[in-house]
Amino acid sequence: MALGQGDSEEITLSADELNGWITGGLAGYFPDYISGVQSAVEDERLVLIGDVVVREVPGIERLGPVLAFIGDTADVKLRGRLDGLGPGRGVYFVDDVWIGMLPLPESARDELLMQLKRGAVDGLPVNAVPFLLPQFVADVGVRGNEVFLRR
Repeated sequence: MALGQGDSEEITLSADELNGWITGGLAGYFPDYISGVQSAVEDERLVLIGDVVVREVPGIERLGPVLAFIGDTADVKLRGRLDGLGPGRGVYFVDDVWIGMLPLPESARDELLMQLKRGAVDGLPVNAVPFLLPQFVADVGVRGNEVFLRR
């Protein structure tokens, strides 16, 4: 509220606060096949972890033989960088994806992200996942152990 009303130029969210926002504020944001999303901050990267019904992920069959090592549901972990794209827009640059304990090679990560995003978006790199923010937020990122939002 302080940021939106102009009382503050920047706010920070701890992992607990971010998890509260994910649970309450982003309800319905993730597809039905993703549940239990939680966040953490590691080495100034945002980590998102969720339970995924693997067979329902669009394009998952393109992972081919890798699917034999993955169950029907799996813990999926994404690790990446946050940045602002201007007022009301942010981007999550996904550096790494793990399905269970299996790290995906960059090519498989990019193919999976392209399927989930249904193609390239706004001329951004393949590993970039844009998202909407309140219009008064011009920048977002990770600093130390917190996520910051800036006017």
